[in-house]
Amino acid sequence: MEQSFLIQGRLLQESDIADIRCLIAAHPDWSRRRISIKLAEFWNRRTGAGQSKAYNLLRRLQHHRRDVLAFLYDLRVPFSNNQAERDFRMVKVQQKISGTFRARAGAEYFARVRSYPSTARKQDHNAFAAMIGAMSGQPFMPPRRLKIRAAGHGALLKKLQYPASGYGLRRLVECPG
Repeated sequence: MEQSFLIQGRLLQESDIADIRCLIAAHPDWSRRRISIKLAEFWNRRTGAGQSKAYNLLRRLQHHRRDVLAFLYDLRVPFSNNQAERDFRMVKVQQKISGTFRARAGAEYFARVRSYPSTARKQDHNAFAAMIGAMSGQPFMPPRRLKIRAAGHGALLKKLQYPASGYGLRRLVECPG
């Protein structure tokens, strides 16, 4: 009966240990780091059955470490996406209360009204004053283009253009599903 060993969190069989020994014997000039890299490539290769969700998440976090930890490199990047979730939450509450929006136009109006104070707050304006200004015919308008730079890279990540009518949440209404 073949014995199993737990090495660095991996369950290895005796045959795996023998393969590792053969690899080391076949390449005596390789450094320990190079052997570790080759073993990692062997262990991390995809199988026909696919990988678990946890494994795929771990791989994405390893490959996109700088993006995931962008808030550490650029203090303008928020720690979490809670604000985006809060902006979307009222749409879901409205759907739960009434079951759905009766017409597309109603959903668009709801999104415009809800997104206007949120956009004002994000642009460092008083949300109440912005709503009063909008009702009195002097609306606050966000800049036509916002430039978002990748944390630490200085490269232009993407440009967002606000449509002439409606703001960020309007896109949620137009998306299917």
